[in-house]
Amino acid sequence: MTDCKDSLRWAADMETLVKARLVADYVAANWTIGAVARIQPTPASWNIAAILVDTIFQAGLNYRTVVLPRVIAVTNAFPEVASLVEFKQAMRTPKFAAALAWSHPEKPKRLRQLVGFLRLQGVDTLSELRGWVSASRNRVALLTVRGVGYKTVDYLCRLLGISAIAVDRHAQELLRLAGVGAHGYLEARRILEFAADLLLLNRWTFDRVMWQTMSVRAG
Repeated sequence: MTDCKDSLRWAADMETLVKARLVADYVAANWTIGAVARIQPTPASWNIAAILVDTIFQAGLNYRTVVLPRVIAVTNAFPEVASLVEFKQAMRTPKFAAALAWSHPEKPKRLRQLVGFLRLQGVDTLSELRGWVSASRNRVALLTVRGVGYKTVDYLCRLLGISAIAVDRHAQELLRLAGVGAHGYLEARRILEFAADLLLLNRWTFDRVMWQTMSVRAG
């Protein structure tokens, strides 16, 4: 039985690698990477409020017109937020509600739940959050938070400058253009991870270039 499972796993890995080669070949033929390949992973912001608002609001919304303006507004309203304790205090203020400008209760509720969960894990500062999320067992634990799925976890990693690929609509379009199908989120992510490796790109860098290239293509 063990040998059978090992054979199936090997076959699945080979299929994933073949698909990753197709993606890598498409990227090499159609993208201009150049100096971008030398960019090292770095957090999108050093403001923990901005990072977490971005993380929770990105799912299912237009980033440029809906999410980004709110991330900027929160950053401008609370430029010195350096810890989750400070962020929890900020979230209770009318100033935060005005910056967020969001009437439906669900996403703000998820934001509060995520902050509360992280505090229970002993996380407070951005550096502590980066260290905590870097452990795979903690990324699995994040999936227990309401509204947090694989993509949200990977997206948070990307915002924190941790090597990860978030499979969004741009990633799905890249797979389509490369003639590659994937059975669910995890296989799609693995294909893209292997493609980045084949291109000798850090996965964070690949994700960044993919998002920039495909978003421009989408208009």
